[in-house]
Amino acid sequence: MQKHYSHTIIQTCIAIILSIAWLSFRGGMAFFSAFLGSIVWIIPNYFFIWKIFTQINLKNFFIYEALKLISSAILIVLALKIFHLHLVAFLSGYIVAVLTSTLLLLMTGLRKE
Repeated sequence: MQKHYSHTIIQTCIAIILSIAWLSFRGGMAFFSAFLGSIVWIIPNYFFIWKIFTQINLKNFFIYEALKLISSAILIVLALKIFHLHLVAFLSGYIVAVLTSTLLLLMTGLRKE
């Protein structure tokens, strides 16, 4: 379980690095947008990891995965409605967070322990 929480920490570090890159190229709004784009995936993903490892069974897995996707979609809509965002930076943050999550799972799933 600790390994999966470390995935969330790695995702957050990558989100910060990406946001700093946006800050250096486009300024504070792009920094905020990229970080918020990452957070709308990282928060539901963290919730999913926390819930799935406290109640492990296949039925709960699919319910919590659906809740993760729905809550991420809701957070995207809320972020776009509430904040004036740099859209490209926001989407890049979101896409990088999703790809990081997927790649970390693939890499740890392929590695023998």
